[in-house]
Order: sequence, then C-alpha cells, then structure tokens
Amino acid sequence: MNANALQQLAAALQAAVQHVIPSGQEPYPEYWGGDQDPVGWLDQVEKAFTANQVADNRKVNVIVPRLKGAAATWWRTQNNVQDWDNQTDANTIAASFVTRFRNRFLTRAIEERWAAELEQRKQSPGETVDTLRVTCMTYFTE
Repeated sequence: MNANALQQLAAALQAAVQHVIPSGQEPYPEYWGGDQDPVGWLDQVEKAFTANQVADNRKVNVIVPRLKGAAATWWRTQNNVQDWDNQTDANTIAASFVTRFRNRFLTRAIEERWAAELEQRKQSPGETVDTLRVTCMTYFTE
C-alpha cells in the first residue's frame, strides 16, 4: 500500500468513527467478557443511551458492535433478540438483551468476588460514613 492509499484509508476510518460516534456524543464502552463487570458495563451503556438519546428500538443494534471476544461469540449464538430490556411480560423479559446478557455474564465467580470485596471493605482515613455507605450500596445494586 502506498502513502496516498494509507492516507485515504485513514481518512475513511476517521469518517466512519465520526459516523458511529459523532463529536459531542457519549461513547459506548466495549465488552469483552471474562472478569469485566457486566453490571457496570450495562450501567455505562444506559448512560450513553440516555446522553445520545437512543430510541429503544435502536439500542440492540447500536450496542452489538461494541461486543468483542467472548461477548461477540456469545452474541452470534443468540436468536431473535430485538428488545433491549422489554419488561412487558415473562416472555419479553426472557427474550430481552439485558436479561440474556446478565444470565450469561453475571457469573457466580463475579458475585463471589464482589462479596469478598464487600466483606473486606473498611472505612478509609478521612472517608465519610456517607461515602462508605454509597460505595457499599453499589454492591447491592449490581
């Protein structure tokens, strides 16, 4: 590839990135699986959806390209997932992306790690009780 072709490729890639994440928009985090926090990732994604004003019917299509590695492999095995987090009834809940994602990636090992972290958590010098309480409460919302 010559220098001109490389410059054209770089410009095309930059334009594509700007199309996916227009300037001023909140970026969408990647999810790889493994020890990565699935609940924290979903929270970051929800914040990006809100900031970027993503309609419910577009959420799955917007976030799928951010699934990498094991998460991308998992996604390829999922069928008929169109809703992000439809809470209408038991069937739509079970078929929603968020439910399936949590069922797959919120593992017992992650929950046990969080429990151990919470058990060992102590108030730091200079840390207020309110700050400690908020930190500890994040384990219960995950």
